[in-house]
Amino acid sequence: MKLMSLTLFAMMVCSEMHASDEHKVYEAEKSVDNATQFITRIWRGRGDVIIGHIAKPTDAKVSSRIPFRSDSSFCTPLYFGRKLMFYAHGYQALEAYNLPKPAIPQEKHIINTYDLGHLTFEKAENKDLRDLKSRVILIGNEDQKASLTCALFISNNDYLWQDHGNSADATVQLEIKNKKILSGQSVEFKGLSRIPYFMKMSAPGYISQEFKIDPQANGMIDLKEITLMPAVQYKFSYQARIRQKQGEWIEDKELKTAVVSCDGKAQFKFTSERDGLGNKLSLRLKPTNQGVQASFFYVKQNSFYQLDDNSLSSLWNWDQINTNGLKGMSQVILEDQKLYYFTIEKINGTQIQLLLKPEMM
Repeated sequence: MKLMSLTLFAMMVCSEMHASDEHKVYEAEKSVDNATQFITRIWRGRGDVIIGHIAKPTDAKVSSRIPFRSDSSFCTPLYFGRKLMFYAHGYQALEAYNLPKPAIPQEKHIINTYDLGHLTFEKAENKDLRDLKSRVILIGNEDQKASLTCALFISNNDYLWQDHGNSADATVQLEIKNKKILSGQSVEFKGLSRIPYFMKMSAPGYISQEFKIDPQANGMIDLKEITLMPAVQYKFSYQARIRQKQGEWIEDKELKTAVVSCDGKAQFKFTSERDGLGNKLSLRLKPTNQGVQASFFYVKQNSFYQLDDNSLSSLWNWDQINTNGLKGMSQVILEDQKLYYFTIEKINGTQIQLLLKPEMM
């Protein structure tokens, strides 16, 4: 009986050991086929599929270019020459996988699936931790109680795709902490590890500023004195029309107006319509030393024109717009009281025409 009991015990132990060695199924594994099809269809086979599971730190959030499943697993297509990186405040950078470019171009690449297993973060050593400080002033504001916000972010710029895109719901820019201070006061953040951070300073009615933090900088990083300038306000008079796949035009029935504070974040949304992929249609307004620069997320030559006639007191006849002899631009520095014509023949199956006249307030 004793021999039999020992045998049964040994069998039970072996069974438990075997079960623990079996591969645990991740939720993300269900997406392997979709990722493979994406690489085949969009990248023409130039990439591989990466899956795995990550142990998130209990005291820090993770910056990633891909979303995690509820069990903290992940699955992503990875383009040749790209690497999969994860970052957490106060921890070392976690390089999950680096997919090299083939040494010899291949006519047909067999798409592989790499299972990275269980990944963990390591705390940064004390010698690698840095502190950050700065003093911020609002220019032209005599109110000593005027407040502003300073925020510390992690920015994950390690692109995974052929272009600079990323998966929806990914935490590409992760806010670590924000502090409200008065104009003229100093702000300080502690415990920065050697990963890509940036600090953003903003205040209502002012142009926000961002400063990248060098991962190789040591000790106390002093950005000295930073000034925020008042944002230019524009009143836009405009009319727009949009159509999908050469269908009927959706046109404004009356001249519209919109007031935008060009603080570096705001955009000029000229329609509630979206393109064929669901992207919002608006112009980006970037403050520069030359003035406010207007641009579109889809960069195209000859999309902006400054018209000779500056009148926009009533709706224009679209057929009367003539760009012959005019210089086309992919972006434009806005001038007060000038009339601009913006046109995109095709973006994701959508055609756009816009007339706008900015008036500085």
